[in-house]
Amino acid sequence: ADGPGPRLMCWSGALADDLQAQHPANWMRPGRAALDALLTQAAPALEAQGRSICLRPHLRHVLSDAQGCLRFLSDHAGMPVQIALSPADMISADMLRDLPEHLERLFASLGPRAAVVLLEDIGPMAEDDPPRPCPLGHGALPRDLVRRLLTEHVPAGTPVIVGHRELDAQLAWRGARA
Repeated sequence: ADGPGPRLMCWSGALADDLQAQHPANWMRPGRAALDALLTQAAPALEAQGRSICLRPHLRHVLSDAQGCLRFLSDHAGMPVQIALSPADMISADMLRDLPEHLERLFASLGPRAAVVLLEDIGPMAEDDPPRPCPLGHGALPRDLVRRLLTEHVPAGTPVIVGHRELDAQLAWRGARA
């Protein structure tokens, strides 16, 4: 892929035609084999260009949870591949009951290893809905907890990206400046 920058970011992918659809094979051998094959094919070109690919996990994709992401990174050590930590994409409706514990695990596991943190809030969703990211301050994320987890688990130099909507309010929520 041509373009500026040393890092390409994309979803970790799914075997379903619709990226938001549930497909059980995503979390089984076929999903992981498809992603592994893609990276094996792309690695020589990425290395020749001095670039890496940063995969964005999602609850319904091949990379969907912290342990799967860590296993993936371990299996691909030395390859030009990275992981983005995007908590809003990895939380389901039934996980909202224990949201602080899930956030603690995500940040403790992936925060130190993430190439970038994509920080969005978690909007309301029905039980079978995919995650609904929304601007910070408009959803379920507990601000003080997220701020603490960022400080404790994400290295200071790791980029933290917020969406473009209501940017000033999101930066205030985050405790950052434009």
